[in-house]
Amino acid sequence: MKALSESLPNAEIPYAVADVSNKEEVQAVVDLAVEKYGRVNVLYNNAGVMPTAPLSETRFDE
Repeated sequence: MKALSESLPNAEIPYAVADVSNKEEVQAVVDLAVEKYGRVNVLYNNAGVMPTAPLSETRFDE
């Protein structure tokens, strides 16, 4: 993303690096999206982990 952003100097391409196992880093990505675009419509975290409960239970440690 950094290389893409730098290759298009006239385009605003915000990006962030985050370890999906770090709740604070993931929150920072969400915060960046909300700051730049006002909201998050869809967030898909494909980290190769199979949760054992519904997302609505918000088990961050899984």
